[in-house]
Amino acid sequence: MKQLFAFLTLALALTLTSNTVAQDINVDSLLATCPACAAVEGDPVCIMILEGSGVQVPNACYAECLGFPTVGPWFCEDDGTGDGDGTGGGDDNGTGGGDDDPADGDADGDGVGDDDGDGLTDTEEGDLGTDPEDSDTDDDGLTDGEEVAEGTDANNQDTDGDGLSDGLEVGVFDTDPTNADTDGNGLSDALDIAAQIAGPPATPLCEGDLNADGSVSVSDILQLLGQFGNTCE
Repeated sequence: MKQLFAFLTLALALTLTSNTVAQDINVDSLLATCPACAAVEGDPVCIMILEGSGVQVPNACYAECLGFPTVGPWFCEDDGTGDGDGTGGGDDNGTGGGDDDPADGDADGDGVGDDDGDGLTDTEEGDLGTDPEDSDTDDDGLTDGEEVAEGTDANNQDTDGDGLSDGLEVGVFDTDPTNADTDGNGLSDALDIAAQIAGPPATPLCEGDLNADGSVSVSDILQLLGQFGNTCE
């Protein structure tokens, strides 16, 4: 019966405006339907009462009583007002009026927002398991949004495991961050890059100069002895 009353209270609130977000709901009215929870000790939790938008309640008892799922704290703004600074207005910069600044996280005023500005909504980041307050969750040089576009794992610095971070593969070496051997030559991209940096092996200046230092010396003999016993195919 309590959950039914809470649902009716919420339904009535939602009819007030077509632009309703969770922070517009009269939370006190909802909490009043669960008087027994007032005496329960516990930490505040965030509950999602609208898709992508939540409000904070005093403890988990209220979430269970009201029948709404608990979600990550990023779905609830700092003070439960939705504006991020406690001044109200629901526009993430505290000025009110819905004149959202894209840099403030909720440019379209839909109550979802992109707090870290990486091109993914907080809801999408929740689905991916990335940090909605860190634009580059795995610190590989690509934003979480770029990782989605590239098809890489935003929670793994080296998606293909070739020894090069996804950011280096995309931004520096122009290799495929999802393919450990981009050119298919049997060597990993990291080994290919190392070989390119090292350049071709030195050419001996004269016969017997095995280490190409310009003279035949004991070091050449030692190098030859080091290869003693090798079988040539």
